[in-house]
Amino acid sequence: MVTFTPVDGKGSVVGCEIQNGKYVAKGVSPGKNVLTVAAVKQVTFARSSEEMSKMAASKPVQGGIEGLIDPADIVPANAKGNGAEHNIIIGSNTIDLQMTKP
Repeated sequence: MVTFTPVDGKGSVVGCEIQNGKYVAKGVSPGKNVLTVAAVKQVTFARSSEEMSKMAASKPVQGGIEGLIDPADIVPANAKGNGAEHNIIIGSNTIDLQMTKP
């Protein structure tokens, strides 16, 4: 999902889905907006303690102190380029969002 948030706090926050790498947003307030991309993948959870043990044994040791082995974020909130300000003008705008891992 791509979210447009007006920097000046005036106007509505607008969000739109990303489909095949493209998005179309309607009703975005003109002016400076912060564009935020949030993309997550489906995560399979263990249904039992036994299944959890098997999943943990099959994964290499990884993850942080929070215990996440395979985070759901495809585009993390702190990705370079995420949350950047873009000037939106009245009419059609094309913004090619480039995100890189932190």
